[in-house]
This record gives sequence, structure tokens and C-alpha cells, in this order.
Amino acid sequence: WPGPVPQADGTFANAKKARCTDAGKALTVQDGGTALVAYHPEPYFYPTSEETEARDQRIRSLRLAIFFPLMAGREIDSIWLGDRLITQHSCITSTPAEDDWITFHDGSVCYGFYPLLPEFTSSSLGRRLYVRRMGHYLALELYNFQEHFFTPGRYFSPEELNRQNNGFVFELGPTELAGQPEKFLEHLRTSTLSDYTISGMRTIHYQRGETKLGMRYTPETMTHQYRTIQDQVVPTDRLTVEE
Repeated sequence: WPGPVPQADGTFANAKKARCTDAGKALTVQDGGTALVAYHPEPYFYPTSEETEARDQRIRSLRLAIFFPLMAGREIDSIWLGDRLITQHSCITSTPAEDDWITFHDGSVCYGFYPLLPEFTSSSLGRRLYVRRMGHYLALELYNFQEHFFTPGRYFSPEELNRQNNGFVFELGPTELAGQPEKFLEHLRTSTLSDYTISGMRTIHYQRGETKLGMRYTPETMTHQYRTIQDQVVPTDRLTVEE
């Protein structure tokens, strides 16, 4: 969708430069204010390596972007990576050992995201997160791959793309913890999470207190073997034909 970028002179930049379109595959399970989201970014095309060289259609980034509308242009009160306050225009590089919750506090609301990212693809820079304003939205971007000086854009086969795991755990915090980053982070850190892929099946399980969410699926087709809430399998709606 178009997202015009406001300029200092009161005008707006070309909307096409800020347009965002989803081309990924997602699978979700949710219980109340807790959600588990598995995601696999995809390009708009699957070029062969020859086409890539001939038409310069290298893939320059693979990411999951989460957008928050900014009402009346106002900023979110505060954003934290773990116990570190970050700005709303930050590029964050972290290693798996430094993974932590990204939490947002805005008035009487607080919520957190835990990225489900492998190590940064084809790079020694670890994982990369962006928090930045895009038009009338604040974007949290979770990158599997990004072109930079030491790692140029490249060709990804369909098989490689299926292995680009992404996603997040989302938690909507209790109202009484809004504006209290340390206590909200302590609340979230009581959780446990596992995310692994064996024999082509990705399995994710998350638990905090009595809340339990899980899923197992095949990234190639996004066909799930199961999705669970409180260890109970979530029924899958089937198409029915009425005579």
C-alpha cells in the first residue's frame, strides 16, 4: 500500500517509493494476547542464475516487516531491545547469544516481539533488525538477508528460500506493566521457546506460564502437521459442499 513520506517543507515524497507489498508465506496460532507467527520471505520471481546475470535481478533483501500506524504523526513513547533503550530510527545487529525481546511502551499499552530468526544469511554480522519510520508507519523489520558492501545481492534457489526461517512471538502485556520496561521484560523472560527444523519440518513451541502455543509444518508448502493451543490441536477448517 502507498505510504507517503512527509518532507520538511510540508510536502510528501513519491508514494511509490514507500509502497510495501507482502510476498511471503505465513502460518499463525493465537491465544488471547499471545501469538506465534512463522514466516518465510519470498521474492516476486524465481529467476535462474542466468536470468539474474542477464537482467540484474539479484535478490537484495529478504525480510519480515511489521508495521504500526502512527496516529496524527505521534511517536511511540519508548522502544527497548532487552534492557537497552533504542531510537525509532535504529539499525540493530545482534548475535544469537544477545537475542532478547523487543518491547514497545505507548501510553497505557505495552507489547513485545521475540524474533524467530536464524543467523544472518551469508554474513558475519549476526542478525539484523531495523526500527524505522516509513511514512505514517513505524516499521520493525527482521532481516534474513540484506545486500551490503561485503555481501552483494545474489540468487536464491527456491530450496534456499524455503530454508529462510523468520517469524516472531507476540505478547500483549498487562496494562499495569505499561511504562515499566524492566518489569515487563522480566514478565516476558519467564517464557521458554524452541525453534528447530528436522527432515524438512519446522517445529516451534512457546510457553509462558499456562500459555502454550506450538506448530509443526513444511516450509516448502506451508502445510502444517499440527497447530496447538494449551497442547490441544487446533482444528483446521475444511471446505464443505452443500447439496
